[in-house]
Amino acid sequence: MPQNELRFRRWLLWMTVILLIGAGLRIHAFAVDRRFHSDEALFASIARHAALGGEWMFPTELDKPPLALYLQAFSMALTGAQTNTAGVLDQTYRQGELAARLPALIAGILQIALAGALARRLFQKAAIGLFAAFLMALSPLAIGFSATAFTDMPMLTFG
Repeated sequence: MPQNELRFRRWLLWMTVILLIGAGLRIHAFAVDRRFHSDEALFASIARHAALGGEWMFPTELDKPPLALYLQAFSMALTGAQTNTAGVLDQTYRQGELAARLPALIAGILQIALAGALARRLFQKAAIGLFAAFLMALSPLAIGFSATAFTDMPMLTFG
């Protein structure tokens, strides 16, 4: 086996371990049973109107880029929406909260891999890529915001 391939496999193994640690910390924060912050509720209600009411053009004024809200709406439509006894799409408050927070969780986990790959590419050193991924995996702000319905995590990931 060539030396470069062995190095890449070793880097990939360590990156997987770091990703699992970061994902575990974010999922632990995500699983805490807490209600929405007022701003989370605002963003989630806009996304809920799109997912359950079909208002995909967001009739209210927005001060945020709509991509994160669309991700929340798609998450609600795919994971949290169900037809109630009246034949109307609905969701329980807990399903809605989890569905609204799911895009931030996924974006937070993706950020770990992106930070590692970007640092490895920019500095041409695998150790720097692993260190950057490790710092992102353990970042308290990144962990905290990955468990919310705020627009920060998807915005940072796609930025």
